[in-house]
Amino acid sequence: LVRLFKQEARALMWLRHPGIPKIEPDGYFTVDIDKPRQTLHCLVMEKIEGENLETWIEQHGAISEEEALEWLEQLVNILDLIHSENILHRDIKPSNIIVRPNGQLAAIDFGTVGVGEWGRTQVGSLGYAAPEQMTGEAVFQSDFFALGRTFVHLLTGRSPLDFPTNRQGACSTITGKLTWRKNAPQISKPLADLIDDLMEENYRQRPKNTRFILKRIRGLTDSEKRNYFFTTFASLKWQWVALLFLSLISSRFLLPKVNNLWQEFALPHLATSANKLGADNFKKNQLASAEFYFRLALMLDKKDR
Repeated sequence: LVRLFKQEARALMWLRHPGIPKIEPDGYFTVDIDKPRQTLHCLVMEKIEGENLETWIEQHGAISEEEALEWLEQLVNILDLIHSENILHRDIKPSNIIVRPNGQLAAIDFGTVGVGEWGRTQVGSLGYAAPEQMTGEAVFQSDFFALGRTFVHLLTGRSPLDFPTNRQGACSTITGKLTWRKNAPQISKPLADLIDDLMEENYRQRPKNTRFILKRIRGLTDSEKRNYFFTTFASLKWQWVALLFLSLISSRFLLPKVNNLWQEFALPHLATSANKLGADNFKKNQLASAEFYFRLALMLDKKDR
């Protein structure tokens, strides 16, 4: 326990990232106690304000695909820094991730962090830890397995331990593929495929490193943005579609006086409504939706930037 405690202190002194608690060089120290004779090991670190994701999910329910992509990218960037220092977190799970008031995520609890000969220690949380980690043979891809299990929890609102797998037996929650997709109908197949790839039983079949994961996330994000315009436009009420259509043809086909009234009164009103929808979606951290409505507002009334 003392060795793990010292490893946590050293790791957090080395790492500098908004998503990792800070420790100053003098943050770790010991105090000798005479009665009873013992040494206390102490660690002073930054307090991360916010709410852990396990509690957050209980209150807000499963996250959307948009939120999943944003959070996944944040966490993979944190892992990218950790792994670049030859460090393994070894305990990624919702209760060890905090969402700050500004929406940014932070990974906490580096008490089982591995440095150097980290693979020999059998540590981890049941339901999240990779099978090779539970046998003391952890690798960098072990963190990817825990990340995938974490997002199963976030996308379904249920612990990975609640899902059956394709392998029977007492250890089926550790090994084998989870049957979880039907409980997350809000996400696309490509994202579900990525989550399953992170959770492959054989670590050699998981993504090679964080760069591969980030590339796939950005591909999914770009695809979602391209598709979102069409799906959102198609879901608008017919009145909106009609008004938008009229706004696009008004300058060419309407009489001058009618066109002036349209440009001075109707379009600004529509732009204000679209802008309000954009602001509402931005507050909910639904950035793709917010971008769509902000762009629509600009298209309707370019003067009101």
